[in-house]
Amino acid sequence: MKLVTRVSDSSGNAGNAKHPPRINAQSRLRRFSISPTLMSSSTQSRNNAKPYVREATLEEIRTLDELFLLAFLDDPAFYYFWSIQSSLSHDSPTTQQGRENIKHLCRFMVDTVQLLGGRIMVAVVPKPEGSISEDADVSDCEVIGASALWLPPHQRISWWTIVTLVRAGFIQLLLAMGLEGYKRMAVEYKEVTARSFESGLSVRNVRETPDESWYLQLIGTHPAHQGKGLMSLLVREAFAHSPTSVFLLDSTTPNSMVRYAHLGFEMMEEVRLGKGVVGSDGLPASGEEATGVPLFCMVKAQKQE
Repeated sequence: MKLVTRVSDSSGNAGNAKHPPRINAQSRLRRFSISPTLMSSSTQSRNNAKPYVREATLEEIRTLDELFLLAFLDDPAFYYFWSIQSSLSHDSPTTQQGRENIKHLCRFMVDTVQLLGGRIMVAVVPKPEGSISEDADVSDCEVIGASALWLPPHQRISWWTIVTLVRAGFIQLLLAMGLEGYKRMAVEYKEVTARSFESGLSVRNVRETPDESWYLQLIGTHPAHQGKGLMSLLVREAFAHSPTSVFLLDSTTPNSMVRYAHLGFEMMEEVRLGKGVVGSDGLPASGEEATGVPLFCMVKAQKQE
Protein backbone atom coordinates (compact mmCIF):
# COMPACT_ATOMS: atom_id res chain seq x y z
CA MET A 1 0.00 0.00 0.00
CA LYS A 2 1.21 3.49 -0.78
CA LEU A 3 2.51 5.68 1.98
CA VAL A 4 1.14 8.67 0.08
CA THR A 5 -2.45 9.26 -0.98
CA ARG A 6 -2.61 10.74 -4.46
CA VAL A 7 -5.44 13.23 -4.83
CA SER A 8 -6.55 14.65 -8.18
CA ASP A 9 -7.89 18.18 -8.35
CA SER A 10 -10.63 19.41 -10.64
CA SER A 11 -8.14 20.26 -13.37
CA GLY A 12 -6.90 16.68 -13.47
CA ASN A 13 -3.58 17.45 -11.82
CA ALA A 14 -2.50 15.14 -9.03
CA GLY A 15 -0.94 16.23 -5.80
CA ASN A 16 0.56 14.46 -2.79
CA ALA A 17 -1.43 14.47 0.42
CA LYS A 18 1.16 13.13 2.86
CA HIS A 19 0.08 12.25 6.34
CA PRO A 20 0.68 15.43 8.33
CA PRO A 21 2.75 15.41 11.53
CA ARG A 22 1.04 15.16 14.88
CA ILE A 23 -0.23 18.64 15.68
CA ASN A 24 -2.64 20.27 18.04
CA ALA A 25 -6.08 18.76 17.44
CA GLN A 26 -7.86 22.07 17.06
CA SER A 27 -5.34 23.20 14.42
CA ARG A 28 -5.87 19.90 12.62
CA LEU A 29 -9.61 20.45 12.49
CA ARG A 30 -9.06 23.85 10.92
CA ARG A 31 -6.69 22.41 8.33
CA PHE A 32 -9.27 19.96 7.00
CA SER A 33 -12.36 22.18 7.07
CA ILE A 34 -14.24 22.25 3.76
CA SER A 35 -15.46 25.14 1.66
CA PRO A 36 -17.61 27.94 3.10
CA THR A 37 -20.55 26.76 0.99
CA LEU A 38 -20.76 23.67 3.18
CA MET A 39 -19.45 24.98 6.51
CA SER A 40 -18.77 28.57 7.51
CA SER A 41 -15.65 27.72 9.52
CA SER A 42 -14.00 24.89 11.39
CA THR A 43 -14.41 26.82 14.63
CA GLN A 44 -18.15 26.91 14.11
CA SER A 45 -18.10 23.17 13.38
CA ARG A 46 -16.26 22.45 16.62
CA ASN A 47 -18.37 24.68 18.83
CA ASN A 48 -21.69 23.49 17.39
CA ALA A 49 -20.56 19.87 16.93
CA LYS A 50 -21.64 19.85 13.30
CA PRO A 51 -20.48 17.12 10.89
CA TYR A 52 -18.06 18.13 8.15
CA VAL A 53 -15.98 16.53 5.38
CA ARG A 54 -12.23 16.10 5.03
CA GLU A 55 -9.68 13.72 3.57
CA ALA A 56 -9.07 10.51 5.47
CA THR A 57 -5.71 10.10 7.17
CA LEU A 58 -3.58 7.04 6.46
CA GLU A 59 -4.50 5.52 9.83
CA GLU A 60 -8.19 6.04 9.07
CA ILE A 61 -7.90 4.55 5.58
CA ARG A 62 -6.71 1.31 7.15
CA THR A 63 -9.90 1.07 9.22
CA LEU A 64 -12.53 2.00 6.62
CA ASP A 65 -13.21 -1.60 5.64
CA GLU A 66 -14.96 -2.07 9.00
CA LEU A 67 -17.20 0.96 8.40
CA PHE A 68 -18.10 -0.21 4.90
CA LEU A 69 -18.80 -3.72 6.20
CA LEU A 70 -21.40 -2.37 8.61
CA ALA A 71 -22.84 -0.11 5.92
CA PHE A 72 -23.20 -2.91 3.36
CA LEU A 73 -24.32 -5.85 5.50
CA ASP A 74 -27.62 -5.99 3.61
CA ASP A 75 -26.45 -4.83 0.19
CA PRO A 76 -27.98 -6.97 -2.60
CA ALA A 77 -25.04 -6.64 -4.99
CA PHE A 78 -22.52 -7.75 -2.37
CA TYR A 79 -24.73 -10.73 -1.55
CA TYR A 80 -24.89 -11.64 -5.23
CA PHE A 81 -21.14 -11.32 -5.82
CA TRP A 82 -20.36 -13.62 -2.89
CA SER A 83 -23.30 -16.03 -3.34
CA ILE A 84 -24.51 -15.26 0.18
CA GLN A 85 -27.26 -17.67 1.19
CA SER A 86 -28.99 -15.73 4.00
CA SER A 87 -28.99 -12.29 5.63
CA LEU A 88 -25.83 -11.22 7.42
CA SER A 89 -27.57 -8.66 9.63
CA HIS A 90 -27.05 -10.69 12.79
CA ASP A 91 -23.51 -11.44 13.93
CA SER A 92 -23.26 -15.18 14.59
CA PRO A 93 -20.97 -18.11 13.74
CA THR A 94 -23.10 -18.86 10.66
CA THR A 95 -22.68 -15.33 9.27
CA GLN A 96 -19.03 -14.81 10.18
CA GLN A 97 -17.59 -16.01 6.86
CA GLY A 98 -20.02 -13.94 4.84
CA ARG A 99 -19.12 -10.86 6.84
CA GLU A 100 -15.41 -11.51 6.34
CA ASN A 101 -16.00 -11.84 2.58
CA ILE A 102 -17.75 -8.48 2.35
CA LYS A 103 -15.04 -6.86 4.46
CA HIS A 104 -12.41 -8.39 2.17
CA LEU A 105 -14.04 -6.82 -0.90
CA CYS A 106 -14.35 -3.46 0.84
CA ARG A 107 -10.67 -3.58 1.83
CA PHE A 108 -9.73 -4.29 -1.79
CA MET A 109 -11.81 -1.33 -3.03
CA VAL A 110 -10.30 1.06 -0.48
CA ASP A 111 -6.75 -0.01 -1.29
CA THR A 112 -7.31 0.13 -5.04
CA VAL A 113 -8.86 3.60 -4.95
CA GLN A 114 -5.95 4.82 -2.85
CA LEU A 115 -3.36 3.36 -5.23
CA LEU A 116 -5.17 4.78 -8.28
CA GLY A 117 -5.03 8.29 -6.87
CA GLY A 118 -8.68 8.52 -5.87
CA ARG A 119 -10.16 10.77 -3.22
CA ILE A 120 -10.89 8.99 0.04
CA MET A 121 -13.13 11.33 1.99
CA VAL A 122 -14.74 10.99 5.40
CA ALA A 123 -17.65 12.78 7.03
CA VAL A 124 -16.84 13.25 10.70
CA VAL A 125 -18.86 14.27 13.71
CA PRO A 126 -16.78 16.46 16.06
CA LYS A 127 -17.12 15.85 19.76
CA PRO A 128 -18.16 18.77 21.99
CA GLU A 129 -15.22 21.13 22.54
CA GLY A 130 -15.49 20.88 26.31
CA SER A 131 -14.69 17.18 26.15
CA ILE A 132 -11.43 17.67 24.21
CA SER A 133 -8.10 18.37 25.91
CA GLU A 134 -5.85 20.99 24.34
CA ASP A 135 -3.17 18.48 23.32
CA ALA A 136 -5.56 15.75 22.19
CA ASP A 137 -4.97 13.92 18.94
CA VAL A 138 -7.50 14.36 16.13
CA SER A 139 -8.78 10.82 16.71
CA ASP A 140 -9.93 11.92 20.16
CA CYS A 141 -11.84 14.92 18.77
CA GLU A 142 -14.21 13.37 16.26
CA VAL A 143 -15.86 10.19 15.04
CA ILE A 144 -15.99 9.02 11.42
CA GLY A 145 -19.64 8.59 10.49
CA ALA A 146 -19.38 7.97 6.75
CA SER A 147 -16.90 7.67 3.91
CA ALA A 148 -16.81 7.99 0.12
CA LEU A 149 -14.35 6.59 -2.42
CA TRP A 150 -14.12 8.67 -5.61
CA LEU A 151 -12.23 7.59 -8.72
CA PRO A 152 -11.08 10.53 -10.89
CA PRO A 153 -11.32 10.66 -14.68
CA HIS A 154 -9.25 8.07 -16.53
CA GLN A 155 -8.77 5.95 -13.41
CA ARG A 156 -10.89 2.82 -13.06
CA ILE A 157 -10.66 -0.65 -11.56
CA SER A 158 -9.96 -2.62 -14.73
CA TRP A 159 -7.47 -4.92 -16.41
CA TRP A 160 -5.61 -1.84 -17.65
CA THR A 161 -4.50 -1.32 -14.07
CA ILE A 162 -3.63 -4.96 -13.34
CA VAL A 163 -0.35 -4.10 -11.59
CA THR A 164 -2.24 -1.84 -9.19
CA LEU A 165 -4.93 -4.48 -8.68
CA VAL A 166 -2.33 -7.06 -7.71
CA ARG A 167 -0.75 -4.62 -5.24
CA ALA A 168 -4.20 -4.08 -3.74
CA GLY A 169 -4.71 -7.81 -3.17
CA PHE A 170 -6.59 -8.88 -6.30
CA ILE A 171 -5.13 -12.40 -6.36
CA GLN A 172 -6.21 -13.07 -2.78
CA LEU A 173 -9.65 -11.66 -3.54
CA LEU A 174 -9.99 -13.84 -6.65
CA LEU A 175 -9.06 -16.96 -4.69
CA ALA A 176 -11.65 -16.10 -2.05
CA MET A 177 -14.45 -15.29 -4.52
CA GLY A 178 -13.88 -18.17 -6.90
CA LEU A 179 -14.59 -18.14 -10.62
CA GLU A 180 -18.34 -17.63 -10.27
CA GLY A 181 -17.96 -14.62 -8.00
CA TYR A 182 -15.34 -13.12 -10.28
CA LYS A 183 -17.62 -13.52 -13.34
CA ARG A 184 -20.50 -11.87 -11.51
CA MET A 185 -18.51 -8.86 -10.34
CA ALA A 186 -15.78 -8.31 -12.94
CA VAL A 187 -17.68 -9.39 -16.06
CA GLU A 188 -21.45 -9.20 -15.65
CA TYR A 189 -21.56 -6.14 -13.40
CA LYS A 190 -18.89 -4.23 -15.32
CA GLU A 191 -20.52 -4.92 -18.70
CA VAL A 192 -24.07 -3.88 -17.80
CA THR A 193 -23.01 -0.69 -16.02
CA ALA A 194 -20.56 0.29 -18.77
CA ARG A 195 -23.27 -0.04 -21.44
CA SER A 196 -25.73 1.94 -19.34
CA PHE A 197 -23.29 4.77 -18.64
CA GLU A 198 -22.21 5.04 -22.28
CA SER A 199 -25.75 5.12 -23.68
CA GLY A 200 -27.03 7.39 -20.92
CA LEU A 201 -24.39 10.06 -21.57
CA SER A 202 -24.88 9.82 -25.31
CA VAL A 203 -28.65 10.33 -25.07
CA ARG A 204 -28.07 13.45 -22.93
CA ASN A 205 -25.51 14.85 -25.40
CA VAL A 206 -22.87 14.93 -22.68
CA ARG A 207 -19.48 15.58 -24.27
CA GLU A 208 -17.56 13.61 -21.65
CA THR A 209 -17.29 9.85 -21.90
CA PRO A 210 -17.80 7.62 -18.86
CA ASP A 211 -14.02 7.34 -18.53
CA GLU A 212 -13.73 11.13 -18.40
CA SER A 213 -16.12 11.35 -15.47
CA TRP A 214 -15.77 11.05 -11.72
CA TYR A 215 -17.06 7.69 -10.47
CA LEU A 216 -18.40 6.98 -6.99
CA GLN A 217 -16.82 3.61 -6.28
CA LEU A 218 -18.24 3.25 -2.78
CA ILE A 219 -20.05 5.35 -0.20
CA GLY A 220 -21.36 4.18 3.15
CA THR A 221 -22.60 5.44 6.49
CA HIS A 222 -22.04 3.77 9.84
CA PRO A 223 -25.42 2.54 11.17
CA ALA A 224 -25.00 4.64 14.31
CA HIS A 225 -24.80 7.81 12.21
CA GLN A 226 -27.50 7.23 9.60
CA GLY A 227 -30.08 9.96 9.18
CA LYS A 228 -27.62 12.79 9.88
CA GLY A 229 -27.13 13.85 6.27
CA LEU A 230 -23.54 12.60 6.08
CA MET A 231 -23.95 11.04 2.63
CA SER A 232 -25.27 14.36 1.33
CA LEU A 233 -22.27 16.18 2.81
CA LEU A 234 -19.86 13.81 1.09
CA VAL A 235 -21.54 14.12 -2.30
CA ARG A 236 -21.86 17.90 -2.14
CA GLU A 237 -18.19 18.17 -1.18
CA ALA A 238 -17.30 16.30 -4.36
CA PHE A 239 -19.45 18.68 -6.43
CA ALA A 240 -17.66 21.64 -4.82
CA HIS A 241 -14.27 20.04 -5.47
CA SER A 242 -14.91 19.69 -9.20
CA PRO A 243 -17.98 21.79 -10.05
CA THR A 244 -17.90 21.41 -13.85
CA SER A 245 -17.29 17.66 -13.92
CA VAL A 246 -19.62 14.79 -14.72
CA PHE A 247 -20.30 12.33 -11.89
CA LEU A 248 -21.45 8.73 -12.29
CA LEU A 249 -22.69 6.13 -9.82
CA ASP A 250 -24.79 3.00 -9.63
CA SER A 251 -27.13 2.47 -6.71
CA THR A 252 -28.35 -0.95 -5.54
CA THR A 253 -31.45 0.02 -3.55
CA PRO A 254 -34.49 2.19 -4.37
CA ASN A 255 -33.99 4.19 -1.15
CA SER A 256 -30.44 5.23 -2.01
CA MET A 257 -31.50 5.99 -5.58
CA VAL A 258 -34.07 8.47 -4.24
CA ARG A 259 -31.42 10.13 -2.05
CA TYR A 260 -29.10 10.58 -5.02
CA ALA A 261 -31.95 12.04 -7.07
CA HIS A 262 -32.47 14.68 -4.36
CA LEU A 263 -28.78 15.58 -4.76
CA GLY A 264 -29.17 16.25 -8.47
CA PHE A 265 -28.42 12.86 -10.03
CA GLU A 266 -30.59 11.71 -12.92
CA MET A 267 -31.66 8.13 -13.47
CA MET A 268 -30.22 6.81 -16.73
CA GLU A 269 -31.34 3.19 -16.65
CA GLU A 270 -32.32 0.38 -14.32
CA VAL A 271 -30.48 -2.86 -15.08
CA ARG A 272 -30.55 -6.23 -13.35
CA LEU A 273 -27.87 -8.64 -12.15
CA GLY A 274 -28.51 -12.34 -11.67
CA LYS A 275 -32.00 -12.42 -13.12
CA GLY A 276 -33.39 -15.93 -12.74
CA VAL A 277 -30.86 -16.74 -10.00
CA VAL A 278 -31.44 -14.30 -7.13
CA GLY A 279 -34.16 -12.00 -5.86
CA SER A 280 -33.99 -8.25 -5.48
CA ASP A 281 -32.27 -8.79 -2.11
CA GLY A 282 -29.40 -10.67 -3.76
CA LEU A 283 -30.27 -13.95 -2.06
CA PRO A 284 -31.01 -17.19 -3.96
CA ALA A 285 -34.51 -17.32 -5.46
CA SER A 286 -36.45 -19.13 -8.14
CA GLY A 287 -39.47 -18.61 -10.32
CA GLU A 288 -41.16 -15.21 -10.30
CA GLU A 289 -39.18 -14.14 -7.23
CA ALA A 290 -35.86 -14.41 -9.09
CA THR A 291 -36.07 -10.87 -10.43
CA GLY A 292 -32.37 -10.17 -10.00
CA VAL A 293 -30.55 -7.38 -8.19
CA PRO A 294 -31.56 -3.90 -9.43
CA LEU A 295 -28.85 -1.42 -10.36
CA PHE A 296 -29.84 2.19 -10.85
CA CYS A 297 -27.25 3.87 -13.08
CA MET A 298 -27.23 7.62 -12.47
CA VAL A 299 -25.45 10.75 -13.70
CA LYS A 300 -24.90 14.31 -12.50
CA ALA A 301 -23.89 16.54 -15.39
CA GLN A 302 -24.20 20.12 -16.53
CA LYS A 303 -27.05 20.73 -18.94
CA GLN A 304 -25.75 20.81 -22.50
CA GLU A 305 -27.36 21.79 -25.79
